Amino acid sequence: MPLEFLRVDHASSDQKQIDRIMKEQFPSEEYLSIDEQLALQDQGEIEVWGLYEEKTLVGLTTLRTTSDVAYLFFLAFDHPLSRKGIRERQPCKEFQERLNR
Repeated sequence: MPLEFLRVDHASSDQKQIDRIMKEQFPSEEYLSIDEQLALQDQGEIEVWGLYEEKTLVGLTTLRTTSDVAYLFFLAFDHPLSRKGIRERQPCKEFQERLNR
């Protein structure tokens, strides 16, 4: 089943889980809290996306896009899933199109 990418915002119910994934998957010098990421998103600097499989959060990605480039700041999967081949799945079409802009 393909992953579904949903934009994370201040109303997202998965903010605590996203923050937990960030803390588990990145060293402290690279960690950026979900509050900090959402503040940057509010300023138009980045985009925060939750990665879902069958409506369950399985990971996240944070992007910065311009007219010339898409920069992937973070890509992380929940630890129990990171070793089950989920990293190798085909991204959804919407996400690919976003990267190809």
